[in-house]
Amino acid sequence: MCSSDLGIAGFHRLGLEPGAGVGNAFCGLFTEDGLRYRWYRPEERDPSGEPGATTCAVGPLVIGLAPESSVAFEEGGVSVSLRFEDLQREVRDELEDGEGGFRETGLASDHYEFTCRVRGSVRIADRHVEVDALGFRDHSWGVRDWAAIRAHRSCIGPRVPM
Repeated sequence: MCSSDLGIAGFHRLGLEPGAGVGNAFCGLFTEDGLRYRWYRPEERDPSGEPGATTCAVGPLVIGLAPESSVAFEEGGVSVSLRFEDLQREVRDELEDGEGGFRETGLASDHYEFTCRVRGSVRIADRHVEVDALGFRDHSWGVRDWAAIRAHRSCIGPRVPM
């Protein structure tokens, strides 16, 4: 999620490996004036996320899957409660097919991406922000060959007035 008017942005990820009985997650928030927060769990045993479940969790990070996509997190003076409304149908084949594509390398055999409207609230330290912004989310499943990628970088686009 990103809110240019409010000077706050963040990212949240939850990964489950049901066959191995482990999950990983991270939550990051940062403000335009330099306030930062990062929480990371590289491997947690027995995360929630049974087949058909409407939520999945690793530690305090809970991702809602149905009927509405959402993120909830509360830990150490930080809380996040966000809902996502998709603004387009999913983007899939453009990212996965072709020579060297994600599907071919085994990195993202089943993967959807969406632009969305993000609404909710975020508290970091003594700041409380009501969020109504544009965002980006994805949903992936299936086997991943993490050795197929040498590095990963994420970039958030330019600030756009809302």
